[in-house]
Amino acid sequence: MSALRMPSFKFRRRGPRGSSAGESGSLSSVSVKRPPLIGGVVEAVWAALVSSVLFVLFVLVGWLAGSTGSGSGLGAVVFGLQSWLFAQGVPLLIQEQTVSVVPWLAAVVPLGSLVWAGGRLLGRMPDAGGSASSVELTGSGARRDVVRGGIGFVSGYAVVLVLVAVLARGEGLSASVLWAPFAGVCWPVIAFVVAVQRRFEGGLGRVIPRLGWFWRVDVPDWGKRVVGPAVRGVVVLLAAGVVAVVAAVVVGWQRVEVVNSYVSPGLVGGVLFTVVQLAYALTLATWAVGFAAGPGFSIGEDTLITWGNASVEPVPLVPVLGALPDPGPLPGWMTASVAVPVVVGMCVAVWALRSVGSSLPAVGVREAGRAGLAPRSGRGLLLGRLLVVSGAVLLCAVMMGAVGVLTAGSLGNQRLVDVGVSGVAMGATLAAEMLAGAWVVVFASIVLRARFVSPEESTKEPATSGRR
Repeated sequence: MSALRMPSFKFRRRGPRGSSAGESGSLSSVSVKRPPLIGGVVEAVWAALVSSVLFVLFVLVGWLAGSTGSGSGLGAVVFGLQSWLFAQGVPLLIQEQTVSVVPWLAAVVPLGSLVWAGGRLLGRMPDAGGSASSVELTGSGARRDVVRGGIGFVSGYAVVLVLVAVLARGEGLSASVLWAPFAGVCWPVIAFVVAVQRRFEGGLGRVIPRLGWFWRVDVPDWGKRVVGPAVRGVVVLLAAGVVAVVAAVVVGWQRVEVVNSYVSPGLVGGVLFTVVQLAYALTLATWAVGFAAGPGFSIGEDTLITWGNASVEPVPLVPVLGALPDPGPLPGWMTASVAVPVVVGMCVAVWALRSVGSSLPAVGVREAGRAGLAPRSGRGLLLGRLLVVSGAVLLCAVMMGAVGVLTAGSLGNQRLVDVGVSGVAMGATLAAEMLAGAWVVVFASIVLRARFVSPEESTKEPATSGRR
């Protein structure tokens, strides 16, 4: 056992592990030096406690402000815990019906708490100062303390979510125990990766060298360069969706006020109800993107809102849904909304071309060679640019399709089992529309290059990228 404890002498700044209070300076400094595995579990429990308490307090405020005073305080606490699970993607079960349209923006609270707790855990670990010999490594070269801490962090949070899903059950309302482990693993993994990136210089590749080696060597150069433009494209599409939702609310403000007055939640209840609706901003923005792309979105069975027509049945009494258009044909100019994904595709193409800069001719060298083309020839250069731009656009469309899947679901009622957009249809149409705009940029760049670049410069060999 002493051989296993020796590495901790090198980076425990408050005294060696297992030392007495007199040797380390104080008893309190010894008490915090727990093994990484146990420390990860403790921090995960703290993260769950902090974020769940915030949700419980939110629900308790609404319960205390309720005019009828129905229900009990214990029931409000249980519902607060269920809301905490729901915000992390765990569906709620109302008798035999499922509510799975998640307010994803509310997940910022548990995710932020997890990142904070992960930072606390990693803050007690040494940075190693770039020396691989000063930390204990696993057989694969990964840092043993970080790996053990991450395992404890993820497993501890997953256990907490499962326990809450099992115990927090109200009358006719419960959380899905089957989905709780999945959410309990995904969120702490995301948060721990973010915490590692913030804590260690070099990020995850520094902690797990094989992962860094895979990214640097095995991933093609063009594959690394499409990620940033694709993510920016997703952000721009969702931002455009938010703008569209705000515009729809402004135009249909009278109907929104009518629905709000009918619900009459009161001052405090109105504020809380508004916060809940804001938590669905990402969901509503995705629906707006689906409308702009063409497939549209639905609010239950036999409803579909697209460019040309709005088939709307009675919807839940939620003020923001008062902004939906009246049933019937929509104005012809609504079709112009397809310009949004086309323009975003053009922006993604520009970002992708800028990301490679002067190394662009070398990006498609291998592919051009397989096609029998000279890399610096017109067709070879076109192939390289199309490869980078198309990869960025397709990745953006796939990510938006995934967002569409996550924001769709059921609202419990049998008539509301199909709410949201079709992620597959939206992703496919976005890919086609964005590629149309992106390829315009590529062909325009080739034409401009042929016009302004001299033949001598176009025949120069591309600089080697240094990758073997």
